[in-house]
Amino acid sequence: MYWVSKLLQKGTKCNIYKTIIRTAVLYRYQSCTVTNIDVGKLSKSERKNLRKIFRQWVKENKKKR
Repeated sequence: MYWVSKLLQKGTKCNIYKTIIRTAVLYRYQSCTVTNIDVGKLSKSERKNLRKIFRQWVKENKKKR
């Protein structure tokens, strides 16, 4: 996936996530009833993706030192 790509900067990865992925997921949930379980799954998925982005960024910065 693009989160591990070294060609994209952290800010670019966050922008991709916010504008494309989050928008597509939320658009899907506009047309159906959202339960508390669904909200929990959305939150979990968002945290997982952001952790992947920032974890990769932290690993890259540790290597530079």
